[in-house]
Amino acid sequence: MASGLVLFAVCAVAAVTNAQEPVQRSIRITSDPAGAEICETVEGKSSCLGYTPASLQLAFRSSTSAKRLHLSRVGYKTARLIVTSADSVKSCNLEPRDVYVDISPSASTKEKEVFAFINDKIRNLFFSPQPAKGLHGFEFLGRFNVQETDKGKFSVIVPIMVEDSFRTKYISKIDRDYPAERRANETANALWQEYAGSLASVLLNAFSRNKNIENVVVLASYSRVKFTLEDEDYAFIATSKVYTGSYTKGSGEWKTQVDTYQVTKFAVPYGYTTIASSIKVYTVAYIIPTTNSFHRPSETLSLNGVSILSNDNRTNKFLEIER
Repeated sequence: MASGLVLFAVCAVAAVTNAQEPVQRSIRITSDPAGAEICETVEGKSSCLGYTPASLQLAFRSSTSAKRLHLSRVGYKTARLIVTSADSVKSCNLEPRDVYVDISPSASTKEKEVFAFINDKIRNLFFSPQPAKGLHGFEFLGRFNVQETDKGKFSVIVPIMVEDSFRTKYISKIDRDYPAERRANETANALWQEYAGSLASVLLNAFSRNKNIENVVVLASYSRVKFTLEDEDYAFIATSKVYTGSYTKGSGEWKTQVDTYQVTKFAVPYGYTTIASSIKVYTVAYIIPTTNSFHRPSETLSLNGVSILSNDNRTNKFLEIER
């Protein structure tokens, strides 16, 4: 009897030990629509594992542990997916964001025609079965906005918020490697290379076909502290909980610069933005005439007519970026 108890105890210990050993599983991740980027964040660093649909080899700490993945596709809300070692297939339905231009019943015939043209392009670029390629790592902060210029044409204003990996990959490196007077320029260049340039290329290719669209303005916002493009953080950034203000010095200069490019009303965020009391959000505005065309994001920063504006919360100034 005693030996039976010992044997049972040994088996129980072995079972617990096996349950705690690391395991690997092949799990198929799918989404509707397909083409979502699959990301995992470990110790504050995010890595892309592939795009849906994909069969992934995932490592788990034990047979009872789980992983939290994030699925994101431009134009849709970032979704959270919990995966366990017992799963063989995990699926997720992505919810589209409302980014279409709002067409007021009181809009002029010209406005309605241009706005409808823009909305048709948005639908084809982001919500069709074959969306624009090469776009990742950001979400739209609300609707596309359109403002009339002094030439009787229109500016298409596109606000985006980039993922937290931009902070971990670039911000500390820029702060370490460059003097203060160069940091805003290097940050603008990095934002352009990673996110804004690819988006601008896609939008210019689509919108330049309409002679009534004068320029595209990409408003790329980023945070200097950790956040996620989901749940409460995104809601803070994208809704009225984001409150704006003007610097004691420099706000007039910024407004003058913005007026010059006929984009005064787009400025959301305008001035500096502070989320709650801990999250600092900065914005870089890239103003690109539709007469420009380019194949690689790096090309546009050297083209004539492109303007780059930025707010700098650390120095309480508004800047015009020199290329």
